[in-house]
Amino acid sequence: MIHKSKRGFTLIEVMLTMSLIAILALLSSPFYGRFIFSQEVSVVRDELNGSFAKAQLYSMTGKNASPWGVAVSGGDIILFQGSSFASRDQNLDEVFAIHPRVTISGISEVVFAPVTGRPDSQPTITISGNGATEMFAMNSEGALEMQ
Repeated sequence: MIHKSKRGFTLIEVMLTMSLIAILALLSSPFYGRFIFSQEVSVVRDELNGSFAKAQLYSMTGKNASPWGVAVSGGDIILFQGSSFASRDQNLDEVFAIHPRVTISGISEVVFAPVTGRPDSQPTITISGNGATEMFAMNSEGALEMQ
């Protein structure tokens, strides 16, 4: 009579494997969390830059026959239609929420002129969070340049 051996894992092997996976997950989670948060500054920078480009394009093409601008207010980046943030049409706002641990300073609003797309100001903008800081200045053409 031939005995066929059953192949598989013992309970001890399964428990050891699961323990090792659990330990690795616990040790790697703080690193992963820091990595994700460190990317938030880049995400906010990209969103701010994209909002500037969109507002400039809308102003240059005459969308709704009005100037367009970008404001930073109350933890949000707001793309708005109008000659100022205070007099804007709130129904057309495009809002991007900034991560609570990321701050933007040096800007309240920038409005782009119709046809030329030139900004009404040239702010120096600082985006910071979790030990990362990025500084940009807007040039006379409305583009951000790293400082």
